[in-house]
Amino acid sequence: MRRPTAWTALAVGCALALVVIALSGSPRVARVGVSGTRNVSAETVMAAAGLVGRPAFTTSTADARAAVLALAAVREARVRILLPDRAQIEIVERDPVARWVAGDVTW
Repeated sequence: MRRPTAWTALAVGCALALVVIALSGSPRVARVGVSGTRNVSAETVMAAAGLVGRPAFTTSTADARAAVLALAAVREARVRILLPDRAQIEIVERDPVARWVAGDVTW
């Protein structure tokens, strides 16, 4: 039997390191920053995105963007994950043409 080479030892070491990282859990998104808001609140955008508490490495920014775009006031959105535990959402709101207020509800 041959002795393992340095490259084999390095490959085994890397594989073990990847297993340890995979089993240790990934960081979760703890803070979300929102910019570009005028009429819609930052809390509404953060709630729609649903990023807080999600794993940073496996969270889908495309899904979060689609959820933010579902808000009627949002025309465009950009979602970024900033390691280790932050996310940034930049939105562009629609320009309102008219405003209708009925009691406590505004359209």
